[in-house]
Amino acid sequence: MGTPQWTIGRAGAGADLEVDDPSVHARHAMLEIDARGRWRVSEAAGRVFVNGARAARAVLDEGGTFVIGQTTVTASPMAFVDDRLRDTHAALSVSAGRGLSVEVREVTVARHGHILLDDVTLRIEAGEIVAVVGPSGAGKSSLIKLLLGEYQPLRGSVTIGGAQRGRASSGRQQVRYVPQSDDLFDDLTVAETLTLAARLRAAGDAPRDEVTGRVREALSWLSLVDRAGHRVGALSGGERRRVSIGTELVGRPQLLLLDEPTSGLDLGKDRDVMVRLRGISREYHCTTILVTHTVAHLDQADRLVLVGRGGRVRYSGPPVAPESLGHRGWADLLVDADRAPVRGAAAPARRPARRPRPRRTAGFTTTGFLDVLVRQATLVVRRGPKSLAMLTALPVVGTALAIVSSAGGLVPGPETTQVLSILVTVAALTGAALTYLDLVQERDILRRDWRIGVSAGKLLTAKVAVYTAACVVLSLAITLVYACARPLPTPALGLSPLLLLFGATFMTMVSSMGLGLLVSSLADSVEQAITYNTVLAICQVALNGALFKVPLWLTVLLPSRLGLGMVASYADLNTEWVVDGRQDPMFENGAVWVPLAVVLMALVGIWSTVLAVYRTERRWRG
Repeated sequence: MGTPQWTIGRAGAGADLEVDDPSVHARHAMLEIDARGRWRVSEAAGRVFVNGARAARAVLDEGGTFVIGQTTVTASPMAFVDDRLRDTHAALSVSAGRGLSVEVREVTVARHGHILLDDVTLRIEAGEIVAVVGPSGAGKSSLIKLLLGEYQPLRGSVTIGGAQRGRASSGRQQVRYVPQSDDLFDDLTVAETLTLAARLRAAGDAPRDEVTGRVREALSWLSLVDRAGHRVGALSGGERRRVSIGTELVGRPQLLLLDEPTSGLDLGKDRDVMVRLRGISREYHCTTILVTHTVAHLDQADRLVLVGRGGRVRYSGPPVAPESLGHRGWADLLVDADRAPVRGAAAPARRPARRPRPRRTAGFTTTGFLDVLVRQATLVVRRGPKSLAMLTALPVVGTALAIVSSAGGLVPGPETTQVLSILVTVAALTGAALTYLDLVQERDILRRDWRIGVSAGKLLTAKVAVYTAACVVLSLAITLVYACARPLPTPALGLSPLLLLFGATFMTMVSSMGLGLLVSSLADSVEQAITYNTVLAICQVALNGALFKVPLWLTVLLPSRLGLGMVASYADLNTEWVVDGRQDPMFENGAVWVPLAVVLMALVGIWSTVLAVYRTERRWRG
């Protein structure tokens, strides 16, 4: 008799053990029982996480847990009849349909030597709605970041649904988070926003009608049906807040965290949000934890957690009046909590050994990438006439200046180098302008996608793909307009001068676009991004080799320098441009410098994009 095996997969997909979780694949994992009566779980179409780390195959003892999608599966004591399992469903307990329990046990969190949470112990049952209150700076947001995995405990442990909280993406996918700021794209409609959110929060093999059904359900539940076709930027504050909640609701969350969901809303609307959150907790069987300063509607919660100064839990239990805790009102209670003594710096000697990071998963999958790509293209198209005009202004003005600067065009002559300098500078500045503000302005919005498992690599690759297409159009326009107005160099190296000019303009623009993305990933604010890009622009203009002789080793990876050298070597400009008796080595031997410049500019674009992905991923991991 062979080893018994079962498939575990999404509800309605025909698996032996069905899980009502959109993020689970139709055939997500395989379960079997070995000769010693132990559970063995292995990956099929989806990923499996054990003890916070991905495990392609693992052995579970009784009471052991593993995570698929959002769902925690626990191996309960098994009942066998004639060496066969009596009931698979009875032997396995799944969190889907019940919500995820949360247990924080004696946890202390410290950052930069200061304690944020101090010996916190909490037990939150599956399906509860919990309100976390306390004075500003007490540690409420630190508790949320602990559950998100952004803060790691100095001491203690965190389990979600009975599974150990780890650093791997399992934790990101299990915990759904609605930030205080409504991090949404204003140019997308409500329906587009929720549809994309539903796709990103669903398994790659989820049928489209299932996704559409969850979007319709969320629109109805949040009373947004009549606003489905409106752009998010045109909504009121209360409606935006509901859309923000809806982006997580379409993924059928089992654990939902919200930071100040009623902040900035009128009294009537804040109660509406609280009532809806209670309904979500009951209807969707979702554990809901919200941080709030509003104490008027705490009756909607099942549990109240009061965090005092120094990150200490002062109360955890059913919502009660302040009088029952020995205070005349909420103001007195919060003032007293704010006066609680603060412990000093954390003692480094008590820090436990660092747990090894889970192994990185290799490979780039297209799951979610196409949706992100379509969204990015839609956002670029919908920038509006004013934004599109600003996008094309630089290449239009720059090309016009190149045309009027010399009637001789790019035919070798005394003014050719200056003309080339204008063209490559325009290409370089245009490429950087496409991206240098992109990440710094959208970082919080994109982080929501990252939290549910979409990698920074996919998010930035989608941007690169869309902006590369924009570079093709802009470079082609610059090339054709200039070629129609002014003569090009004599054909050489078996290449058309028109193709050569387009290639130099395009590669300069694309590699500069990568540098702009890197600038945006390094900047903490718009002001910093503008400063960094200004420095980059000065280098592109001053060091491209047209104004004065510059060392080749210093500028060999500068796009404007490479683009200028690519055309100059093609046209053999050293016959016309000699400074102080010296010729520019990049302006000669086009058979070498033309292909070499293309390769070097491609490398600049690639490494700058890779560094931007690395910097973004590291920033989000904290």
